[in-house]
This record gives sequence, structure tokens and C-alpha cells, in this order.
Amino acid sequence: MERCPVCRLRLRGATVCTRCGTDLTWPLSITEKAERALRNSLRSMLRKDMVAARLAAEQARSLRRT
Repeated sequence: MERCPVCRLRLRGATVCTRCGTDLTWPLSITEKAERALRNSLRSMLRKDMVAARLAAEQARSLRRT
């Protein structure tokens, strides 16, 4: 996550926005889970396990959409 979802301030690795004070722990956790699911999808594709790849990609997409 590059910017605060509330005030759009550029984040510099902080878990609390320095401008508006929003706690970003939960959104950062969701972003991390989505990235992990995408990596799992790519690993599954390399193993030629397309069912697992599709499920992980759908999970990543679902997390990123929200």
C-alpha cells in the first residue's frame, strides 16, 4: 500500500498515517495476504497445478478488490 486510503498521504512504511491518524494495520494485513495468495498462485502454475493456481488467484483478486 503506497498511500493512506483515507487521506491519500504517501506512506513510508508506517502503520499509522501521520496526517490523519488512521490505523493501517488491518488494510496492510489484507494487502499482504493478497500478495501471498498471488505468489502461491504463481508457484502452483510452475508446478502445473492449475486448480490450486486458479483458487489462489481468485483469493488474491477477492482480497485486492475489497
